[in-house]
Amino acid sequence: MLRRVDALTKCSVRATDGAIGRVTDAYFDDQQWAVRYLVVDTGMWLGWHVLISPQSITALDWDGGTIDVTLTRDQVERSPRADLQHPLSRLYESEFYTHFGYPPYWDAPPAWGVEPASPPITADPTGATTRAVPTAEAPAGQPTVQSAADSHVRSWREVKGYHIHASDGEIGHVDDALFDERSWLIRFIEVDTSNWIGGTSVLVPRSALGTVSWPDGTLAVTLNREQVKHSPRADEAHLTGVLEERLEIRDK
Repeated sequence: MLRRVDALTKCSVRATDGAIGRVTDAYFDDQQWAVRYLVVDTGMWLGWHVLISPQSITALDWDGGTIDVTLTRDQVERSPRADLQHPLSRLYESEFYTHFGYPPYWDAPPAWGVEPASPPITADPTGATTRAVPTAEAPAGQPTVQSAADSHVRSWREVKGYHIHASDGEIGHVDDALFDERSWLIRFIEVDTSNWIGGTSVLVPRSALGTVSWPDGTLAVTLNREQVKHSPRADEAHLTGVLEERLEIRDK
């Protein structure tokens, strides 16, 4: 099932022993076009934002607006704190995955499911294999990491509104994205063309997405303006059934 990234911001997150907070943003990488983290506002509980990996999600209730994770509140509270004023660095991400005991996405298949995540298998000195248990132990006063030269992970709220550059000129701006709730791969970008050609929102498949220029605030696509103009409309009524199947086939 395809879901809108913006719909995630309407969801609250629940740990195994209580509420964590509400999703305010999602972080994705611009190489695999996959959602890698959810940003959760913990409100008065902690007073800061924390990151949650889709690997920890066990259930998504879209009607009820809730996301259940395998984590405890203590694990979340002790997790490395991210400086969300800067792009995430690979160093921070490594600390994040070490804390939770999950394999980092760059050492795993690009797609994740919503099934409970299995901790990585680690080697035992005796030669046996054991499964690592996610730990809540993190150094006190965990420093934030600001260097992000190696980062390909960015805020969805940042890229929303970026101008779309077709092969022959501008054609619209990023309005939303549709992701597969089982794999967390972004399958389509929703492009609002109304300010350029007086049109409506259309769907551009992942296979046509090009380079994101963070300094310029643009996203390149391999289609020309006419192709974008005649892409399938992004109306809610068209996100299921025959059209969705056609879009999925077109994206392969």
